[in-house]
Amino acid sequence: MTKIQATFCKRDDISPEIVYTPGETALAAEAGMDERTALLVDNQGSADCGILVEAGDGLRRAAGPLHAAAPKGQRRAFVLDSMRFKKLEGEQRGCFVVKLCDPTDATKAFGGAASEVKFALLKL
Repeated sequence: MTKIQATFCKRDDISPEIVYTPGETALAAEAGMDERTALLVDNQGSADCGILVEAGDGLRRAAGPLHAAAPKGQRRAFVLDSMRFKKLEGEQRGCFVVKLCDPTDATKAFGGAASEVKFALLKL
């Protein structure tokens, strides 16, 4: 599973260049030490895309996964809470798991080109 490259931001300072990772069916984003993290989505494709962030196995896992649409030609952002989404065990330990899917049904596959949906991770 490809990891989304992180950009580390400092308070009261400009960030380094934000690097986007091309989308795949499933990606991992490093969660870190219980901080909040912003996931940027840039849908450069010709189809609306669904984004599913799997529930983690921490204290807020009961809130469940997050499913949202990233409309074609638009940029969106998610603020990810590690208490809800961070994997604490298994192969993706310490990461958020992000999957592309249908924008209206998280159980269906994404019908567009995954590589046209780009992701960036901002660590705050």
